Amino acid sequence: MMPLSILLVLLLLCLLTSIPPSFPDAISPPRGYFINCGASKEETLSGIRWTSDGEFISVGNVSEIKVTEGKYLVRTTYYYGGFDGGSEPPVFDQIIGGMRWSTVNTSANYANGLTSYYEIIVYALSTIARHCFGSSDQIMSYPDDPFNRYWEPFKDENPVDNRSPSPFSWRMFDVSVNGKAFYKGLNVSTAGVMVFGTQWPLSGQTQITLTPPGNSPVGPVINAGEILQAVPLGGRTLPRDVIAMEELARRFDNPPPDWRGDPCLPSSYLWTGVYCMGSDIVRVVKLDLTDHGISGTLPDIIANLTALTHIWLGGNKLSGSIPDMTNLNNLVSLLLQENKLTGKAPESLRGRSGLDLQLSPVFNF
Repeated sequence: MMPLSILLVLLLLCLLTSIPPSFPDAISPPRGYFINCGASKEETLSGIRWTSDGEFISVGNVSEIKVTEGKYLVRTTYYYGGFDGGSEPPVFDQIIGGMRWSTVNTSANYANGLTSYYEIIVYALSTIARHCFGSSDQIMSYPDDPFNRYWEPFKDENPVDNRSPSPFSWRMFDVSVNGKAFYKGLNVSTAGVMVFGTQWPLSGQTQITLTPPGNSPVGPVINAGEILQAVPLGGRTLPRDVIAMEELARRFDNPPPDWRGDPCLPSSYLWTGVYCMGSDIVRVVKLDLTDHGISGTLPDIIANLTALTHIWLGGNKLSGSIPDMTNLNNLVSLLLQENKLTGKAPESLRGRSGLDLQLSPVFNF
């Protein structure tokens, strides 16, 4: 599991009551996708419609969901059902959009008969803890939270204040973190308030103290809080390369089964036959699917992979013509022999200095 440091603490609901916020009875179901992996039909639980994963899954372990641009809360929930005949749950990585999110190890919870869940706000923050202070012994979620977040109960020796505040109520206090002033004179009403700091790296046990003025008859009451962990993003694959590789996968009738998601990242999960280079911006530099039995055609968009130095697709069943590759200025070898390609080699390839070009003997130059 990759080492991460807790970098951010958010007090989401610093309200005047310890009672969970209430919402209208006719609240709409939370937006998003609710996928029940392995289910054969849809079912509705606690007002949320869960659908089968059939249309989202390929190769048994890849989910593809098309979403519009924005920020998303992604939550995965696991309980081992002995699908493989084993006695312990498997350990595996979760990858989202080319980023290694976390390692899934549910053994401890499984031993106690519990499920395990993981959350991330794409693409930066992973949920470490989310608690509703002074609540009952059950996890709060939808419909009490319209976004269907999970709020685990938290109780300690501190008193619980169950008074219903007036809409005109307010309290003022100072906030300190590990003995250092974080915010002075924070004024909180029933409308709520959020404060955050970007330069507060934290690790280990952390103490957050709320101190009212000396003349205040009452102190602050915390309703709920959560701790989020910054996930290092690392590099990213050039979007143009990702789009080109996805189109290449669609044009091949039988691409390798792992040709899903990001072709280059994480680096330990490269697509079969794909080689990439780069740090902040990663590029596809080589394709090698020699003798893979690939059929289909070569799309024009392959010319957008401008960092390619080698294209080795010999010994397959590709048909159609060879697309123009004028933009591939770094190309030094193009091996397309023993395929079913027809027509003439593009003028951009004929006689190019320093290019190792290998085609079938019957190919027309």
